Amino acid sequence: MKLRVIFLSLSLAFATSILHADITMQLQTLMDGITNPVNPTDPTHQDFAPGISVAVYDTSQMSNVITLVSGLNNIQDPQQLSPSNLFELGSVTKTYTAVLTLQLVEQGQLSLSQTMESIAKQSFNPYASQLQALITQYPFLANITLQQVLNHTSGLQDFQTSPDWMPMLLSNRYESKSLSDLTGMGLAQGQISGPPAFHYSGSNYVLLGMIIQSVTGQAYSTILHRNIIQKLNLQSTYYLPVDQSTTLPQGLLAHGYEWVNDNDPVQDQNYQIFVAQAPSLPHFIPTFYNTEGYGLVDVKLGLDPSLTGLSAGSLVATPYDLALMTYALFNHQLINTATLQSMMGGPDYRNLVLTNEGFANVVVYYGLGLYCLQLQSGERVWAQLGDEYGYQSGSLYFPKEHTIVTYSFNTEMSNTLALYFFTNVINIVTNSNVVN
Repeated sequence: MKLRVIFLSLSLAFATSILHADITMQLQTLMDGITNPVNPTDPTHQDFAPGISVAVYDTSQMSNVITLVSGLNNIQDPQQLSPSNLFELGSVTKTYTAVLTLQLVEQGQLSLSQTMESIAKQSFNPYASQLQALITQYPFLANITLQQVLNHTSGLQDFQTSPDWMPMLLSNRYESKSLSDLTGMGLAQGQISGPPAFHYSGSNYVLLGMIIQSVTGQAYSTILHRNIIQKLNLQSTYYLPVDQSTTLPQGLLAHGYEWVNDNDPVQDQNYQIFVAQAPSLPHFIPTFYNTEGYGLVDVKLGLDPSLTGLSAGSLVATPYDLALMTYALFNHQLINTATLQSMMGGPDYRNLVLTNEGFANVVVYYGLGLYCLQLQSGERVWAQLGDEYGYQSGSLYFPKEHTIVTYSFNTEMSNTLALYFFTNVINIVTNSNVVN
């Protein structure tokens, strides 16, 4: 009987290995087609990315992570992308911040139904005073609950839609901002009226950074490093505002490229931010884009690190490390089973919030720091998604297929290209055309 069980286990492992070998081959073909376009079709030719890095984690065989790369890290001085290259993760950071918050819930220091006023009053430290000051200035913040902040139903508006945001970038894109500064830029726009509904806003997650500091009395970066990065021994994950000048390895951060319209520089905000202010930044137009007038500008470290969003967007990592973190999250190494269930919408997913971000045959929900993609077949895929000037990253967990796919691009993709890549990854892993 034992021999039969062992043989069955080995057979399943072998079959899974073949499946993931096929997945990696198809993903490599997909990546190569994007970094080496033959006939660009998008009107602005933004269906091209200089480089893509991917990690595929076969969760049925622990530690079996395969890394794939395609294209260039540096276009000006042609240099191939490497699996060791780091990328800005953008809003993928929000999942890490959600985990840190839910760890405090597990410890009994917070509750999901707790209001901001209650949270601010439970601690006596400078961080709690900063939170209380914002509540005093913006009284509508007082009765918003922690759960509403986590699932983007608070009605808070994004700090990046503040009327002060773009003038700040145009005047001084190296101006340092604090969590309180960014939260205040969102709050100053007022609260969206009407019943609670999903409204994606970075302000929620910089506010969570303030909450973590208020409850613990320690800097967000300290809690992040101790409770996730060091706990999981992540060797290639960094918090840019703190680590850029200390532990960030020289030369490993991938060059990030942003599209600019050379034919209409006055109206193109990216041109005004990165080219008009800094003509010395490497800026060029690939030969097959000349007729459209679109070019790429290298924006690597082109903003003050705080302007990438702090607890809402300032992590840097490799896709390999992101895969390790995703595996740890869904295997209860960071939060327990009950907390993970809460993060994923509770029993029967009843607390998932419907978003307005669905596409093709996919309905998109949001839990507590996680996206849930419900495919037409009923299968659920869990996602972390983010973009930043010059970068785009994400993580997809397919429980049914025992597969995690994480990816980073060294450009901020057009909607056309992002949808093309995303739908193809889902179809490849699920071995079907569930998304078209």
